[in-house]
Amino acid sequence: MGDSGNDCIRMINTKTMMVETVIGIPGQRGFKDGNRDEALFDQPHGLVVDSDDVVYVSDWGNNRLRRVAIE
Repeated sequence: MGDSGNDCIRMINTKTMMVETVIGIPGQRGFKDGNRDEALFDQPHGLVVDSDDVVYVSDWGNNRLRRVAIE
């Protein structure tokens, strides 16, 4: 899910029921491609996973649709 208030992408680990940061630096807004600890977003909202498991994120504050590689 896009955590627009914290400018990162989160997921719920169904084994631990804990929220984890998948990519982005919580609380640090910007635009930067990179790995999970480098990439920056600006108010990411929705995301979708296509049939090939490619993740696309609506990076609302940067007016971009971004393709995200989650490893």
